[in-house]
Amino acid sequence: MGVITFSSELGTAGVEIAGRVAAELGYALVDEHTSDRILRQYGLTKFKELYDSGPSLLDLVRVENLLIISMYNEILEALARRGKVVILSRVGFAVLGGYADALNVHVVAPMAQRVQRIMASQDLTDAAAAEEHLREDDIGHHKFVYRFYNRHSDEPAGYGLTVDTGSTSVDDATRQVVEAATAAFRTSAVAGATTTAPIEVDSVLAAAIADVMEEPVPGTTA
Repeated sequence: MGVITFSSELGTAGVEIAGRVAAELGYALVDEHTSDRILRQYGLTKFKELYDSGPSLLDLVRVENLLIISMYNEILEALARRGKVVILSRVGFAVLGGYADALNVHVVAPMAQRVQRIMASQDLTDAAAAEEHLREDDIGHHKFVYRFYNRHSDEPAGYGLTVDTGSTSVDDATRQVVEAATAAFRTSAVAGATTTAPIEVDSVLAAAIADVMEEPVPGTTA
């Protein structure tokens, strides 16, 4: 079992590496679209429960963001409990950092190479505009993580492995992650290690994940 999270900025090839790692290990790949589908199914039910409990519409507006973050955290933990999954998430390291059977990977690259990659992938011709786009995305990324998790997304201590695709090929990066995950999951089997196995998953969330992932979360009846 085990879970691997990937946090990466645009132009670092993190998404490609995550896909390759999932394919090599035979793990499911959860990207933002998969997470969004689960959140929508789970969230609609949770919002109805909150509304039916009696708070005013104004109260719903005030708690909306925190409720969504709370549900997203639950989704990440439930997916980790499912195991054999690679998750593309900027905050995976913050939510799952305490589990021995979770490897949190950070993919980085020099700005110059990120600009080249993004220009090639999006067929752009203005390097300055491409760099500005990347920097704006980075700022949004860092603000989100800090505002809702009080963590810095570029803190080395938050990750079990950092890969620099400025000096490492995608093939080598994939190999590094697979080897690191294998070692981490082997170590997590040591008695006393805190793993994802005891995580309790809400039955409604379990049903949403089973529907989207087409496989139930272990230990649930959904």
